[in-house]
Amino acid sequence: MEIVTWTLGPMENNVYLLYNESEKSIVVDPSWNTNFILNESKKYKPIGLILLTHGHFDHSLSASKIKMATGAEIWIHELDAAYLEWNVNKAKLEFGIDYPPTKADHTFVDGEIIKLGNEEIKVIHTPGHTPGGVCFFFDNALIAGDTIFEGSVGRWDFTGGDGHTLMNSIQEKIITLDDDIIIYPGHGGCTTVGKERKYNPFMRGDAEAMGLFD
Repeated sequence: MEIVTWTLGPMENNVYLLYNESEKSIVVDPSWNTNFILNESKKYKPIGLILLTHGHFDHSLSASKIKMATGAEIWIHELDAAYLEWNVNKAKLEFGIDYPPTKADHTFVDGEIIKLGNEEIKVIHTPGHTPGGVCFFFDNALIAGDTIFEGSVGRWDFTGGDGHTLMNSIQEKIITLDDDIIIYPGHGGCTTVGKERKYNPFMRGDAEAMGLFD
């Protein structure tokens, strides 16, 4: 599986394009700059599926327009599907951004396998940043959304977030992976499980980090 990364918009969201020998590609968390995503994707493979790590508007802003342009379905965890409706008002009222109304075509669950050609992508449910936050795991790669960043983790103070749940997700679902797994986060640079195991206070479960949730 090949991974193309674009960092787009004022929040510097990482958008990922996944492709292989199959005729179509997968775009993960299409945020800002719809036309850029559509035009650049044609250099690799046309978009055939839209995957969302979670429902926040900055990770799904272009999903509706890409769906209309390509016919690609929008897939999200069942617990975050409602965000796609809530985002319309939230984006407008809080950020002055028009969020095109949309809804999920398919809701996945923990452990579900998504196929791209002959290759498989596993859905790992990692709630805490949002109730339905997930990571996508394949080969030696983990697309982590806002679950974990280099040296930090996603915020848990938004509606639906919970710090203790996020810590449990990291301890149970991410720290158990091999050290050489590359983490592709929703914002910021790539890192590895091994590096985060060593340096990320949330990954280590330090008392100081744990205290942040009290």
